[in-house]
Amino acid sequence: MGVLLCAAPLLPQSASEPVFDHGILRWFQLTETREDVARIMGRPKVVTSFGDDFECWQYQIGVSDEHEFSHQLVFRRDTGKLVSATRNYETDRDIDWLFPEGSGSVYWYTGPDGSKYGIRVSRLPDGRLLLAPGSTERGKPASQIGLFRDTELKAFYPWLALQLRESQTQQK
Repeated sequence: MGVLLCAAPLLPQSASEPVFDHGILRWFQLTETREDVARIMGRPKVVTSFGDDFECWQYQIGVSDEHEFSHQLVFRRDTGKLVSATRNYETDRDIDWLFPEGSGSVYWYTGPDGSKYGIRVSRLPDGRLLLAPGSTERGKPASQIGLFRDTELKAFYPWLALQLRESQTQQK
């Protein structure tokens, strides 16, 4: 029992932070179910539904602001499968280690007023995309990273899903 009590605090921390191990991102595979995530990270602080078929679990792990969430995990309601995991940081931090040299591209959204917003994107195995909103170049820190199932991206970033599809078409 003592071993379990000592190990329990390590589970949320290890699951909550992405890790690169020999060039492979170890975080979520986006095949996890609600039960898998609850077993790994515990129960969320808040559960909300949005859109036609999404449920968001929000966590506050190591957050000092009571109104902020450190993690947002989104599931398809019909299948119960995880489709995205977002890690929010209280302060900007270097995320270059998540995007090794030459591993990603930057995509831009142009707003109606002409303003531009960039996202660094890296394609990972198994149809996953790693995103760093607002970080458009090496050395530029970010306050958020996200892992998305490529087939579900259009529900979150429709403009980015379109640009990624267009860039794949051009590469063929």
